[in-house]
Amino acid sequence: MQLISRRVYGAMAFKQTIARVVVVHLLVVVGVHGLEVITVVVVVVVVVAVVVVVVVLVVAVVVVVVGVVVVVVVVVVVVVVVVVVRFPRNMDRRKILLLLLYTTTDDDDDDDDDDDDDDDDDHDDDDDDDEKKKT
Repeated sequence: MQLISRRVYGAMAFKQTIARVVVVHLLVVVGVHGLEVITVVVVVVVVVAVVVVVVVLVVAVVVVVVGVVVVVVVVVVVVVVVVVVRFPRNMDRRKILLLLLYTTTDDDDDDDDDDDDDDDDDHDDDDDDDEKKKT
């Protein structure tokens, strides 16, 4: 049993020695020694990490852009289907589309302006009522 384990251990040690010799020989042939090896390894790792990050970011941007395009296409198709199916044939579809676009884009601004105007009108009406009572 010990003879087999010694042979296995010897074979493993021999393989490791061959691997070390091959690596050292390659490094000597290339001309890289000591700290330069660490520098090369660090540079390679950093370059690979940067490439991976850039690829992930590009994929994320593509996914977001495709998602936005899909949402816009779905909204346009729904609006066109609603206009064609829901409204009577005698109505002008261009006017309906313009009306839909105007009401969806300019709704908030009109409400704010109307509220301010209504308050002023209420005060003016009260003044008119007071004048009528006096006469």
